[in-house]
Amino acid sequence: MEDPAAEKAQERSPHPLGKETIQKELQRLLLGSSLGKTGQEEFPSTQVDDRGCSLGESVPLPDQLGRYPIVGELGRGGMGRVLAVRDEDLARELAAKIIHNSHDAGTVTRFVLEARITGHLQHPNIVPIHEIGRTPDGQIYFTMKRIEGHSLHAVLHRPETRPLGELLRIFLKVCDAVAFAHSRGVIHRDLKPANIMIGPFGEVQVMDWGLAKVMGLPDPADGTLPRLDAALPLVGEAADDLWRTSAGTVLGTPSYMPPEQARGQIQDLDARSDLYSLGAILYEILTDQPPHTGGTSAEILERVRSFPVVPPRMRAPDRRVPRELESIALKALEPNPDSRYQEVPLLQADLEAYLENRIVGAARYGPAHILWKWTKRNPAKAVAILAFLLALAGAFYAKERTDRLELDAARIEQERLAGLLQEDAADRGMVRIHISAGSYGEARPILTNALARLEREKHPRLVARRGQIQGQLDRIARLESFWSHSAMAWFRAGEEADEEAVRQSQEALAAVGIAEHPDRGWWGRLPVADLPPARIRQVREETYRLLVLLAMLRMKSVLRDVDPEKGVQPSSFEPAVQVLETIWAAEESEFPPSRTSQILGLVAGRLDRMSHAPSEHALADHFFTGLLNFFIHQFPKDRFSQWAQKFAIFLAAAGIDLQSPLAQAERMLRAAVGRTPEQYWPPFMLGWTLSARAEKEEDPRRKNDHYHGAELASSICVSLQPRNPRGYEQRALVLARQSTCATEPDLATELRGRAEEDSKMALALSRDDDPSTYWSRGDLLREFGNVPEAFGAYVQALELERNLQQMFSRRNVLEIVRAFASDVIEQNRADTDAAGLLADAHSVLALFLQALGEREAALEHARQALAISEDDPRAEEIRRRARKVLDAGGGD
Repeated sequence: MEDPAAEKAQERSPHPLGKETIQKELQRLLLGSSLGKTGQEEFPSTQVDDRGCSLGESVPLPDQLGRYPIVGELGRGGMGRVLAVRDEDLARELAAKIIHNSHDAGTVTRFVLEARITGHLQHPNIVPIHEIGRTPDGQIYFTMKRIEGHSLHAVLHRPETRPLGELLRIFLKVCDAVAFAHSRGVIHRDLKPANIMIGPFGEVQVMDWGLAKVMGLPDPADGTLPRLDAALPLVGEAADDLWRTSAGTVLGTPSYMPPEQARGQIQDLDARSDLYSLGAILYEILTDQPPHTGGTSAEILERVRSFPVVPPRMRAPDRRVPRELESIALKALEPNPDSRYQEVPLLQADLEAYLENRIVGAARYGPAHILWKWTKRNPAKAVAILAFLLALAGAFYAKERTDRLELDAARIEQERLAGLLQEDAADRGMVRIHISAGSYGEARPILTNALARLEREKHPRLVARRGQIQGQLDRIARLESFWSHSAMAWFRAGEEADEEAVRQSQEALAAVGIAEHPDRGWWGRLPVADLPPARIRQVREETYRLLVLLAMLRMKSVLRDVDPEKGVQPSSFEPAVQVLETIWAAEESEFPPSRTSQILGLVAGRLDRMSHAPSEHALADHFFTGLLNFFIHQFPKDRFSQWAQKFAIFLAAAGIDLQSPLAQAERMLRAAVGRTPEQYWPPFMLGWTLSARAEKEEDPRRKNDHYHGAELASSICVSLQPRNPRGYEQRALVLARQSTCATEPDLATELRGRAEEDSKMALALSRDDDPSTYWSRGDLLREFGNVPEAFGAYVQALELERNLQQMFSRRNVLEIVRAFASDVIEQNRADTDAAGLLADAHSVLALFLQALGEREAALEHARQALAISEDDPRAEEIRRRARKVLDAGGGD
């Protein structure tokens, strides 16, 4: 058998002088004074004229570059342009590279360094530099051989593919060039297919040494590179700024750079870093794609730093990648530099071994594979011992084949498992990012796809992971439901739709597992296992606020109809007290005691709560005190105020104003907005409070001021949560109501237009199955007097309700629409031109009466709706509604 790959590498000995001697000579040439001695002659001017024009701008090309006539432009990049020029002395075309700004010291130095490094690497596979110079107007340039042909990148991605053997021979020439550069102490740091040119006759040139580094010299990123040329103004701050790059600078092309380069560890880069890039090029030759891809450079860099390379045969299963070449590529692409090939000749030796059917050092073989390779190289010896081998083969063939197949199957399964785990790790990272941002809707499809991918897997790790994903999906669904119902609870509370606000609060609390009966320790059982600490705190605080809101609403439903003579029976407050018990349990261990819960306990007859002093740090006390005042303004003063006098002193001390509750609610809510500017609901409830004050105000100027304040409060909500439709809905209703009292027609039109825009934005942000936005849309159109479209929005909201048995919890909303439709019928009954509108109102009233359980009345209005003329453009929709009621109610 042959010697290891290292024997082949030994044949590629560098120069007899030794790498250290050559490297010192190259340092002398690069950092010597040769350019400085002739700098004034070759580069006579570094001054910038008053125009400050550079070739990077969109200006016509000059006719001449130094002594070279310019033929045209070959390409351009971030630092400069490549021109086609003609050498009249030798009657040939060359390529000339120029920079956009020849007057920037840093750019000039990098440019000169690239030219010098490339010029000193004289090798058949490295593009030769002919001359470096500067034009009289200060444009610096260097000329080089013009390469006719295509980049390796273009060759790899053409429809017609070249044979793999031909591509490998091209790759070996690239390795020759890189090995030569390494022997001179130079590393490229930006090897990729786009920097490799292939000529029409198979010549190979490694291009673009702009990021190259001379080992042993100060790195440009270290800030210590000496001055290159006395004619270049690299002194003082200019020179320091050019090279002072902090640790963590990332140089090169993300898809092809090694992990240490992606992490910005430029001080750790050496020849093994180039070997990683060579491995990446070989990977692309095998798979037609680089080892790491992504939507953005940041995403690619993260994959390079954090994830292993997917094996080529898994990445491109249809390309029949040879197992030995895969092993070579993966060894070169090892994340740890110590595990890679330590020098280029070792990589070349393995590639040549593959091409010559010899053993590849990076690959693993079974006995049969080794024997087959030896036979192909030694056919004569194989024939001589064939008889003997055949005799042995019969005995061992079955076992060897079984072992090899089992080994391959196990290896393939392991690779497949590794691929699945890698995909899952990437998914976990993305889900974590989305959940941390509160974007549960973005995380859900990722988890759903991951669950489908693992559905039939039986490996214990994958089975366990499947259960974890299912649990995550469940928790995300519960949190989505929690926040959706919570938003609607506050919205309906502000609209004074108390029964609906109660239902939404109950739905939100049920989503996170909170029961209405006294529940201790609920804050430790919330579905927050996937959330960061800040998000966990948000969920806990919002749950607490919802419990307080629910307790307020339950007590409000009792107090609204209180008889001042009889007072309130303690048992009437039992549902509210049950919620308060849950709040008090939390205040004893998790949240600071609040004045709000004391007030509610006092009114409910729980005087024992008075012994618990409220904390200065109680959660949202100003907010809840303002909310209590907002609710109190809805009570009948002639009954409630008289009964509440026995609590007047305590209530006044707690910030409750029984005489002017709306004004006090405004003061408290403004204080809450100032104390917690990041909270959404204080400005939201402030908007409803100011809107309510505007509706009660008779003075036009004050009414307008209140509406304007409500609009500003709604705008704060929109700025805090621009993806939450509730803020847009509130602002739309405020603007609509403001437009109805505007004295100037132009202002009224403007306000209506803005209200319509906000309403449409709320529709766009809401889920398709969310009826709440359509209820609000109907209210807006009703304010505008647009009866047909208001009916349409209300009907759509009604039809989106998932369970009509729950519609009785929306009774107040249904009653509003019922009254609206009844008024339309009453006002237009005698108008012969309003037959279509009447039929429309009858159909809507039929649907809502049916939802309210008034079957006979619903059937009667449905029959009247069917009398609409066939010529009416709304006839089909109106008949559909009427038939729906008749079919459900058994009418004909």
